[in-house]
Amino acid sequence: KYFNIIYEALEYVEKSLSGLLEPDIKKNWYDFGCGRGKVSKYIRKNYHPFHYLGIDIDFNNILHCIKKYGNNINNKEYYLPLDLSSDWDNYDKSWYNLDYNVKADYIICNFSLMHFCTEKFWEQLNKLSLKGTKILLNLVNSKIEKRIDVDGSYMYLDKEKDKIKYFFSYIHKKEMTEKYISDNNFKSIIKKFNWKIKKLYQPKSKGIESYYNWYILEKY
Repeated sequence: KYFNIIYEALEYVEKSLSGLLEPDIKKNWYDFGCGRGKVSKYIRKNYHPFHYLGIDIDFNNILHCIKKYGNNINNKEYYLPLDLSSDWDNYDKSWYNLDYNVKADYIICNFSLMHFCTEKFWEQLNKLSLKGTKILLNLVNSKIEKRIDVDGSYMYLDKEKDKIKYFFSYIHKKEMTEKYISDNNFKSIIKKFNWKIKKLYQPKSKGIESYYNWYILEKY
């Protein structure tokens, strides 16, 4: 079966939201790496957030979200360009600073954490979080040590550079590279900043989707 992980990812997000995260309605949401807003549309429709902020480093993605969904700051639903691996309060391309008084109930990192998983990120995240704040995220798991090829697409671990290299034929024009976060490194950094794994889900298949673990983290 031809598998398009980009377009079918929302299905896993929806399953993880309803089956793992089980969020309450009218809560505060932060969507880190919101892309073009597909997850935000689902969140708004099903969970009626009191506060929603979508953040992405790609300015074009932010403009697309604003054009399609609006930027209703007064209604507490809006989008912001920001490099989450940077100093959030001193990012020169940002339009305004985050309001750390608006604490997160739920945080989404959909195919994005690997791009900003630094100690600086977790330090700043804790300023937005309270005990009980939950994060839904996904990361490539240890199956990556074995290369996978599906319908002209592939993904593998470059062990020398500790990078994941991948190419999805239906969307990429060239090979892509991203940081590999091993299970041990992931557990070490979240423990350091007082987060714990509350739930874990790995799709049961032989395809690329099974190379990702979906996590619910909780602040303690």
